[in-house]
Amino acid sequence: MIAGVPVNVKDFGATGNGSTDDTDSIQDSIDSTYGNDTSTGDTVDVPRGVYKTSATLEINNSAQTFDVDNITLQGAGRQSTIIDSSASTSGPGIELVHSIFNNISDLSVLNATTSGINVESLANTSPGQRTNFERVQVKNSGTEGFAFERSYLCKMSQCNSEQNAQNGFYHNFEVHTSWMIDNNYGRKNGTPDPAAPTFHTYAGFRSDYNVYSAYVANAADENRYGYHILGNRGVSFVSNGAEFNARSGFFFESASGYEANWVTGMGNLAVNNNKQDSGFANHTHVKAANITTNFIVQKQPVSLATTTAGTYDFIATGRGAKLVLEDPLMQNSGARAFDSGFIQTNYTAPKLIYSETFTASTARTLTALASSLGTGNDFSGELLITAYNSAFGTAGTIGTATYKLLISKSLAGEQVVEIARLGLVTGASSSHPSFSFTLSSGNLVATPTNTTAGNFWFALEKIGGNFIFE
Repeated sequence: MIAGVPVNVKDFGATGNGSTDDTDSIQDSIDSTYGNDTSTGDTVDVPRGVYKTSATLEINNSAQTFDVDNITLQGAGRQSTIIDSSASTSGPGIELVHSIFNNISDLSVLNATTSGINVESLANTSPGQRTNFERVQVKNSGTEGFAFERSYLCKMSQCNSEQNAQNGFYHNFEVHTSWMIDNNYGRKNGTPDPAAPTFHTYAGFRSDYNVYSAYVANAADENRYGYHILGNRGVSFVSNGAEFNARSGFFFESASGYEANWVTGMGNLAVNNNKQDSGFANHTHVKAANITTNFIVQKQPVSLATTTAGTYDFIATGRGAKLVLEDPLMQNSGARAFDSGFIQTNYTAPKLIYSETFTASTARTLTALASSLGTGNDFSGELLITAYNSAFGTAGTIGTATYKLLISKSLAGEQVVEIARLGLVTGASSSHPSFSFTLSSGNLVATPTNTTAGNFWFALEKIGGNFIFE
């Protein structure tokens, strides 16, 4: 073969007819690209067809005295080029051993005995690096869809991993750094749960150890967890989605034997998770054991409705679990901390309450409040409330009244102390947004003063303390 000229598996005898064993032909085409210590690597074209294989296909430089790199295994499209591994009795469909600057694109791997595609690090001593996967689909594998051992500076883009026996995409408990994981899809991974056959038993994406990497615009649907993350540090989750998973959309866990989690999220969305009603969160569940730090920040998360009653959007459980919510854009069922977990909610913008209708002297609940500490439903803090007698943004002068409150719920009872008030606070006419405030069963209640009645708008700003809005 001529170095630098793409090779075609059919030139080595592959048929792609779905019945002939094409293993040796494809492997010979890969081996032909190995070259020597000054020239190696090439593109291996795998044209349209179904290629039956009876053993693992390898890109493997472990036996070479030089780096076997810059090899691209390229199909004609993931619906057009199919590697069918159902005739194999062991191993992955495709394995990259000590992979350096290699690429797999535009094909599907089906029915592998273990993982569909595996990056092998040779017992954690020779990490894979600078390897890319683009537009690759893996389905019906006996273990993981994509399995990654120790690796760094790699990228996975526009790949699908569906209906595998275990996790869709799995970074194991070795060191992984500088991964870009963008625009991928993990769906229905894990065998159906025997106790609940409509639910699956593994995650769309699982990472046991990853450092300074990013998940961007991925989707994970109908798995056990959308994303199951342990021992990650300096990892970002940006604009990912999770829908219809049996447990949490995003499940961050720290436990004995794993490193601490230190993870930041931005603009992630969850819909209708905790379908199995197992006490997990619709959006984010942060769980710690043995006081192992699990520190997660979710900035401007979006949590849409869930059909499972009693599901909280955000949960922090156990000592060491800390979830910081920065300006949640939408939450339906709020946040709860249990067993000494901690939730800190930062609102740069106030919680807005639109057009509440009051009749004279009749109280109305403005919002529910809950503890951000997982020690019970006790809470305390400082709250600024501005009441308006016209809609936000109304032209001209609007009548307002501002109240600064100290609130507390504890064994001493539910208490509100008004620190200061300013504006139309007298209730001298029905349009005065004049109110007194109380707590009742964790609810913030407003009662009109004097003749106050009609429609009013409220902006609630948390100044400090260990409470959250619901």
